[in-house]
Amino acid sequence: MKKAKYSIGDEKTCIIAIVIVIAYIAYAVSLFTWGRGYYTYEDIFGPLSKHVAIVISLALFLLASFLYFFSSNRGDGGRGFILPIIVLVLSITSIRFLPDVADSYYDQNFYDAGGHITGGHMTRGAFVTLTGHSNPNVDDYFDLQPAFFWFTAMFINIAYGTPLTPNDPIFSFFVKWFHVVAVIIYIPILFEFLRKYGLNYGETFLALFIFFVLSSSRFHYAAQTYANTLFWLLIALLLDIITYRDTKKIFMLMLVFTSTIFVHEGVTLFMVVTLISATIALFFSKHTKKSLPTILMLSTYFLIAWSLYLLYLSKFSLSNFASTVISVIKRYLFEGVTGVVSRGVFRAWTPWRDVVIFKAVHMGALIISGTVLTAWMYRTSKRTAYLTRAFIILGISIVIGAVAVGLGGAGYIERVLELLLPLFLLAFVETHKQSNKCKYCNALKKTLTTLMIFFIVTAPFVYFSGRNFQSVLTSEDSARNFLRMHTQTIAGLYLTTTVRSAYAPLLTNSTFTSNTLYWLQNDIQTFYYLIGDLQVMYQHADYARMVCSAIYSNPSVQLLYC
Repeated sequence: MKKAKYSIGDEKTCIIAIVIVIAYIAYAVSLFTWGRGYYTYEDIFGPLSKHVAIVISLALFLLASFLYFFSSNRGDGGRGFILPIIVLVLSITSIRFLPDVADSYYDQNFYDAGGHITGGHMTRGAFVTLTGHSNPNVDDYFDLQPAFFWFTAMFINIAYGTPLTPNDPIFSFFVKWFHVVAVIIYIPILFEFLRKYGLNYGETFLALFIFFVLSSSRFHYAAQTYANTLFWLLIALLLDIITYRDTKKIFMLMLVFTSTIFVHEGVTLFMVVTLISATIALFFSKHTKKSLPTILMLSTYFLIAWSLYLLYLSKFSLSNFASTVISVIKRYLFEGVTGVVSRGVFRAWTPWRDVVIFKAVHMGALIISGTVLTAWMYRTSKRTAYLTRAFIILGISIVIGAVAVGLGGAGYIERVLELLLPLFLLAFVETHKQSNKCKYCNALKKTLTTLMIFFIVTAPFVYFSGRNFQSVLTSEDSARNFLRMHTQTIAGLYLTTTVRSAYAPLLTNSTFTSNTLYWLQNDIQTFYYLIGDLQVMYQHADYARMVCSAIYSNPSVQLLYC
């Protein structure tokens, strides 16, 4: 009996594996057949907008992969690790690797990676690598998140050696492929995080698959990539201290706190809210009030350390932070919640506004689902760990979510989902396990499965949305290098000459300033979605070329001097 059952299981696994391989090959072929070339303003979903075959083959591959992990998540690795690892690698590469290979005309798929006209994250990393130090007088970001750039310099020196110039290939490699480095950084900590909370190997692989599919934040060269792992480590250590009163991990937690302050200012704020939320949760718990003094002590230490950093070490001072929070509060008071949310999703171009609303609904549904499932797990088990996790999710979603929307939404709200996603995955997998014991288990299972299938199918549209104007062409980097070679720079990286976008006068309803360099892009970029009228932009570009002189030109960029 057991042998027959095992054989049927193997047969199903083989069929699913064959479907996975065929769908992956079909997706790769369709991607490299129709997905190459330049993006237009109509390619709102990046490669998915190129051809319906890309969408169908990717959806089929992801659904088959989900079915594989979902049907084989019972047991603790009895079927081995080779096939799950292969399917997980294929899943990650399908979204995070193959499209970037197909984008042969583009150096990066997110403009923060290499930087804007005068600087960016890789520029800062290169500055520390080449000079051996950071300089807040050159770039304020060196104070906001200095450890990120220091670690980048150390990583490059250890893995590659010492670069000699800004044009060293290691920098362009980091800009193009940092998302691969991010996956390598994420997987170990996520794997241990999920295993720590009782998931077997099959369930852990299922959770990892869902994470890398649903993660809507680009793995571009951003400081939060390192800080995310510190945040997940914080939650694991914090729950250990609360649940098991493991005081040996207090000093490790303090080290994580201190490190995060130097790595990323945004994740630092996430940690502040996390500690406050955990403290509130303990007031409602009947079993772990003994941990309350410890958490209060850690909260006090963290707040003092962060305040001292803002007061004495960072140019981004405590007053800057306070004024930002006050401005957000005023916005809610004067415009109301409806007005702030409307401003956050508003875009000049109607199709893009619809996409932003779709993304907001998608992320909102994920956050609400994760919150409800975590609260349900606490209700059924009465364990303090679930109560604490529920309060952490609520605290971050409400406080950080409100601030993110108040600051404009785009680029901020995605970080809430990214950092909370491992907690949502825990809630999904654990709820599915517990559904066998509930009264309405079949209905709950079907609801969870349907919900997850919906998220998996729609997630790539969220991830690839805006890729057409957020990617940076190779020719744009060539224009940037021309500027660095023919104008005065700091360390060959930072321009000392002011360069403005040629579309800035159109946005501000002003005229071109004399003795000024202007950067004019021919391809679709962010300004189109701010202005919303391509014809107006074409007319303005023609006028710019008429009143200013071109000092450099390539197929996508002109440098104009007025």
